[in-house]
Amino acid sequence: MPAYVTDRPVFQVTPEPDARALPTRYGLADERAWLRSTLPAEFEAASAEVAGVLAGHPGFRPGPDTMADAIAVRLYLGALGDGLDAVLRNGEPGPQVPFARCVSGGLSRLPAYRGATVLAAGLTADDLAEIRQRRILTDWGFTQALAEPHAGLSGGTDVLIWSLSARRTRLLEPRDGHRADDRVVFLPGTSFKVLDAAEPGPGMRGRLLLREVAADEPDRGHVPFDDLTAAALHRAVEQWRAPGLPSVVGPAALHRFTAVPGMFPAVPTG
Repeated sequence: MPAYVTDRPVFQVTPEPDARALPTRYGLADERAWLRSTLPAEFEAASAEVAGVLAGHPGFRPGPDTMADAIAVRLYLGALGDGLDAVLRNGEPGPQVPFARCVSGGLSRLPAYRGATVLAAGLTADDLAEIRQRRILTDWGFTQALAEPHAGLSGGTDVLIWSLSARRTRLLEPRDGHRADDRVVFLPGTSFKVLDAAEPGPGMRGRLLLREVAADEPDRGHVPFDDLTAAALHRAVEQWRAPGLPSVVGPAALHRFTAVPGMFPAVPTG
């Protein structure tokens, strides 16, 4: 359950290292053992299908570690992953951490995506004003977005994110209502710079433009790349308006693409 229950989004705080969903310098041996022992039925159910998928892709080195991390990704993308990001964003230690670290390990082996992505969120004019003042948003859960838009997304504001390192998950997508063929996932701890924000209005959707900040990027102030990225995001919107095949997003997956990175979603208090 989210740490904050509020009718306004709340910014996340940086968790202590033992609550972060990233592999540590000690590796993932303990986390993989935890996954196998804590979720044996789910692990076994996913193993045969995942093994078949990996066997057809020579880029994956066979082995128990690769298999465990890939299974973690498959489980996260399915029903078992619902709610995981909200708990990670609390910034507290718990059983979600070893599971999420295995997910991070598996995602790191998937293809990176560079380009425009989109999600949709419910944001007011006041919310967008606070986000503009914040300038940098860091998400300690997994940020999920789509490389192609989907008409079924809820929320009155389109959140456009320029990705540098998000991972394409199509290879390990579930085969049920949780499937999202154009899904990309940013790893926990990814930071995003606020480029621009436009308020929603009558008959008009709001828009929030973000770009992923490279881990080694020294200058968090305005740089020329910000303008280039904003222009590229606007071009992507125009391209998405052209007729084409719709993005396939299962009904059970739609809510995964509604969370603004670095924030707790608003939860009605009344």
